Amino acid sequence: ITIKNSTVEAYAESSASPAVWAADTVEITGGSDVTATGGSSNTIYCDGDIVVNNSTVKAYDTSTYAYPAIYAYGDITVENSSTVTAESKGMRGIFTDGNMTINDSTVTASGTKNEGMVAIKGLRVNNSKLTASCSPGGSSIWAIVTGMLEVTASEITAYGGIDISDYYTLS
Repeated sequence: ITIKNSTVEAYAESSASPAVWAADTVEITGGSDVTATGGSSNTIYCDGDIVVNNSTVKAYDTSTYAYPAIYAYGDITVENSSTVTAESKGMRGIFTDGNMTINDSTVTASGTKNEGMVAIKGLRVNNSKLTASCSPGGSSIWAIVTGMLEVTASEITAYGGIDISDYYTLS
């Protein structure tokens, strides 16, 4: 899926369907403004990579049973003055099985029942602002969980802390 220089509003067909689904890659570029609203599934789901370049993306999961608002099996890149907001009334705001890179951009991720953001392999934040929040009170629930964290000239606010570990070994 490629969205370039466009405004898109996407709504899930049913509460169990993503509002945006891609088998390969999602690219949102050129000043696009994308708002996606879902129910109990991922709002934006991608089996490959998600790239947001010079654009705005808002993803909202509205169900308390929801999966992450933004999910990528590959990597997620947010760059070039982009703004990404991912809120889940269920699990996590953002989840990637790969790496997440944030360059010259702003990202906000919140999970009502679990972590705000999970980047399994690693999280790189450069000249950016990242705010993540999680479910309060859980001993193994963190605002951000990642296998590696690299921060350069950035501001990170993690309401619930940061855990740098192998996500699949958390108890």
